Amino acid sequence: MMAVLLISASIFPAAVDRPWSMSLTDGRQVDRTVIGQTYPIVEPDALAEIEARIAKTKFDPKIFGKEHEWSALQSAILPDTDTYERRVVVPFFALSFDIPDQDGGVLYPAGYTFNPLEYLKLPSRLIIVAEDQIQWALTTAETADMIILSGGNALEATREYGRPIFKLEDRVRERLDLRFVPSIVEQEKTYFIVEEIPFPSRASEMKGEETPAGPSEGSDD
Repeated sequence: MMAVLLISASIFPAAVDRPWSMSLTDGRQVDRTVIGQTYPIVEPDALAEIEARIAKTKFDPKIFGKEHEWSALQSAILPDTDTYERRVVVPFFALSFDIPDQDGGVLYPAGYTFNPLEYLKLPSRLIIVAEDQIQWALTTAETADMIILSGGNALEATREYGRPIFKLEDRVRERLDLRFVPSIVEQEKTYFIVEEIPFPSRASEMKGEETPAGPSEGSDD
């Protein structure tokens, strides 16, 4: 490669811009030469251009409505619980279409059911709360835990409390079989433990409680 670069530089001296070098992992210096004319990038930064246009845009409330009324920010609603419960949830997933293989056959057919938790690990707990339970969630949550809001505006809550708060979507509610707030979801082996906690008392209900037995190895139930 170096020989090619040196020959090219000697034949086309006018095309050589300037030499530069790089260091290899073993400390050796390797000289490189830029071949051909280079030009500065004249296109504006895409993000900066988007932000500039947004700054110039006047959003008419008559068209977009008030922020707290936006359907995209509305979360699924769960009722409060008055009974403490810990239960097991296995989030089985069934394919709705065939997945082909490289030969045109079917690798996994529609209807094939599997447990994603056999391949994935939830990195933190999920704490699902209503608006009047956010402060409790903040004192309960660890740094990596996700606070998910039921029946409120997660964007407004994020601004108010200075911590990311996510909205509860219907598909998440269904996949995790969420029924009440507050709830705490945590992965245990290849299943979820869903803990439903009467608000605001939590400690007294948790004393003496044991984690329910998960599905037996090799069982789909």
